[in-house]
Amino acid sequence: ATYATTSKQITVLKSITPGSNAQQNYPFTQADPFQNKKPAKEEFTEFILKKGDDVSKKISRNMQLVLETSKQTCYIGEPLVATYNLYTRLKSNSRLDKSPSFNGFSVIDLQQPDDYGFARKKWEGREYNVYSIRKVQLYPLQSGKFELEPATLFNEVQFLKPEAINNPDVIYNMYNGAGVNPDDIITENITLSSKPVAIEVKPFPEKDKPPDFNGAVGEFEISAAVEKDSIATDVPGKLRIAISGSGNMELITVPDVKWPKGIEAYVVKLNDKLNTLAVPVSGTKYFDIPFSIAKEGNYTLPSIHFTYFDPNTAAYKKIATQPIAISVTKGNSTKGIFVGNNATAKEKLSPLNQLFQNRPLVVTIIAAFIIGGLIFWLRKEQKSEEKIEAFKRVEQAQQRKQDEELHRLFIQKASLVQNALKQTENFLYTGNSSEFYTALNKEFKNFLSEKLAIHREEISSKKIMYTMDKKGFNNEVILQAQNLLQDIDKQVYSPLPSHEGKQELYSRTQQFIQYLNGFSSAGIIR
Repeated sequence: ATYATTSKQITVLKSITPGSNAQQNYPFTQADPFQNKKPAKEEFTEFILKKGDDVSKKISRNMQLVLETSKQTCYIGEPLVATYNLYTRLKSNSRLDKSPSFNGFSVIDLQQPDDYGFARKKWEGREYNVYSIRKVQLYPLQSGKFELEPATLFNEVQFLKPEAINNPDVIYNMYNGAGVNPDDIITENITLSSKPVAIEVKPFPEKDKPPDFNGAVGEFEISAAVEKDSIATDVPGKLRIAISGSGNMELITVPDVKWPKGIEAYVVKLNDKLNTLAVPVSGTKYFDIPFSIAKEGNYTLPSIHFTYFDPNTAAYKKIATQPIAISVTKGNSTKGIFVGNNATAKEKLSPLNQLFQNRPLVVTIIAAFIIGGLIFWLRKEQKSEEKIEAFKRVEQAQQRKQDEELHRLFIQKASLVQNALKQTENFLYTGNSSEFYTALNKEFKNFLSEKLAIHREEISSKKIMYTMDKKGFNNEVILQAQNLLQDIDKQVYSPLPSHEGKQELYSRTQQFIQYLNGFSSAGIIR
């Protein structure tokens, strides 16, 4: 069999030369329609200079850094979203020169540092390419009027020279971000700053404010359950309280539990599953509380109450769990109960175990036995005055050694307190701000690592907040630490760290260190 195609007529057109007056349906009449150089999407053409154009006016008309907020009035603890957007119809290379601080707010970033979230939007009647420079959700910590600071953006704006538009390759490359001959472009450097935005933060209403309200804002649910509702006296129990919903979740603390007489509770362990990219933050916070009961019988944990403020209705709401019944039988073991398997769990130890947990006391007792034995032996075996004097010298030497060791430990401890920012202080009055902030960041985190017993390799702002909450620091102290760490980080990673702000940030850090050193373990518990 034989197959054949039908014939087709092909017309070959002459290519258009630069001098041709032919009109084409392309953005630039000099582009060759037979070259596949047309941009994939419609682009702005303001980056092409015409004769007589004022570059500065062209930039101010086509490029703006704008701070946009989801709201300008809110309650304490009610989140708002602040976005610093670059609106542009030009071509530029940009970098953030000054990142704003958010004093008075708890801050959660909603985008990665290098994610600029491109979109097309209209602003004041014109369409722009829009890049999100920074996007955060802010939780006000106190009432009053606050001003969100401007951000500063450095830009290298590129314009195509008028004579270069005759070359379609140059236009195509400018459209698509490819390399362009430096002779074909003009670069103008300009710094843009956003205008500040005022935020009014309303206080919580005093009317009908419950006495147990602790600052939770949003919409929540609460539940509670014990791991086992029947236990023995030698077996520890565990109560889990779960608070779920959306709101200022990161600032929520463990609710108050009215433990019946005869039940001893231990250190709370916090776990959470939170979506911090949601606005407000959503998820669940779990508070696990180990406990023990020494006597058999039937016990009832009363309802656990939780109060929060709903900003949508501007009203306080109370929720509660159901009472929990616990049956306790007599255990078979006479040993103490050990609750948990880590350093944060509280243990019920026998007197002998308590003795051996106290290492200095054990050393003292052993030393006393040794010295007592020496005295007995010397007096029994060697009654001479010479041996007694020798023993006294040994005893005195041993006492001096103990005193020197105690003094060394005291000096070491005092040194940690007094010189926590020693290297930072050396840079305080020098001109190198970058070295100052780097040293401040390092020494402050070293101090927190020692103070909170966090391994140096695990130290981070999130780990610090979590550990402080677990150790029972109140919300105000935790928020102070968070704001301080954020302000230090902002200067460490800023290309132009503030020289004027060194003394103020140093003083705040030093005061916070002294504040933490002034607390005993009992003094920080809520």
